Amino acid sequence: MIKLKSYPINNSFLTNELLSSYIDLFWKEVFHQLTKGPSIQHLMLMCKISFNSRSMEMGYRTLGHLRRVNYDDKELFKSYLQERLAYLNDSYTSNSLDEITFSYIERDGLALDNRRLLQDVSDKSLATHRFNNLNLPISMVPSDYGVVRGITSYDTFTRYFITDNKKVFEIDISLDGLINKVMVKVHQLYHYLYQNNID
Repeated sequence: MIKLKSYPINNSFLTNELLSSYIDLFWKEVFHQLTKGPSIQHLMLMCKISFNSRSMEMGYRTLGHLRRVNYDDKELFKSYLQERLAYLNDSYTSNSLDEITFSYIERDGLALDNRRLLQDVSDKSLATHRFNNLNLPISMVPSDYGVVRGITSYDTFTRYFITDNKKVFEIDISLDGLINKVMVKVHQLYHYLYQNNID
């Protein structure tokens, strides 16, 4: 039977620290109680968030897939969700939240081979995320956004100018390759096309 444990967030924004604190709370209030029983148990666990009423089109969103976790896997589960949040960052952290919910199923025995699943944050079906009514690729590769039209190097980052059929993107990638800042310049597309005589 699926059980739910929800925590009100009261219009806060999702950060790694906030996520970590609620995972700690869930482990203390729910998972710790299972360790007091006569048999060893693990959970099939999934975390989802609910956006506030001003972001009704967002509704509920899951942070990751259903995963099998043992009691000792708390830090692995945190890392898994925080890595997933890094992939989904813009759409999940730019809108305030109402609550965070853990959906779980109790299972007997230890979960086997769960470490590989908790370390695999890839999602082959999740190629884009929706942000401000735009479907944007989840990628650190500029050419996944469209055709690279120009590149400019600065002291701390490299800026890529990219077009697709509808939008112009400016993508700033830090020199260490860890930060990818995407700016959509929709209103500048027609000016760009006119200047460059592109049909």
